[in-house]
Amino acid sequence: MMYYPEYDFVFLDIMKNGSNLFAQLFKHVFGKEFEEPYFVREPQIYMAVVRNPYDRLISQFYHINRQVLNRNLKFTIHYPFFRKWVKEVYSDEGYTGTDGHLFSQTHIIQYYEYPLPYKIFKLEELIPHQMFYFLDLTDEQKADIDTKFSELRLDLAANGHHAFGTMKQGVWEVFHDEETIELCNNYFAKDFEAFGYDMITPSKWEAPKKSIL
Repeated sequence: MMYYPEYDFVFLDIMKNGSNLFAQLFKHVFGKEFEEPYFVREPQIYMAVVRNPYDRLISQFYHINRQVLNRNLKFTIHYPFFRKWVKEVYSDEGYTGTDGHLFSQTHIIQYYEYPLPYKIFKLEELIPHQMFYFLDLTDEQKADIDTKFSELRLDLAANGHHAFGTMKQGVWEVFHDEETIELCNNYFAKDFEAFGYDMITPSKWEAPKKSIL
């Protein structure tokens, strides 16, 4: 949770949705680091960036398995290992561990437990400067924010922070099969519902025949 009291602004960071990236972007825009959430009064803005659960599940896989894949499987395709991992971790009762990176997005921000005045942005559709709707930005400032966001993404990829910077990855459709689609639907059902993502019918799923990996 990132708190900026001068703007009555709280960013509810969700693991695997670019938390490091947004922390750096906010520092660029606000000119300071965030504070810990000790509220003198109730903030007016609660913002979160959400992500397609099918895509986020791949990022969760790389978070857990990055070192092993980099060490032993850097130059091979990864989606068979992804499918095996998902079925091991999310079958039966779903994930029951304590690693917050593997939790659902609604669980992380307690979306249903605390009906806050959320401002939700989808990562796939994000235009960075629109996150700062509460500031009176000039066109030049908007362009600067969008440019800085792109630069930060490139920097994170270059230093290997993100999996796509050091390993072969394809689009999320390449990774999934019918069973991983079903497991994702079941465990992350509230994410699909809360954030307006379309849920795929597993029996109708057909992975792309050509891989870019």
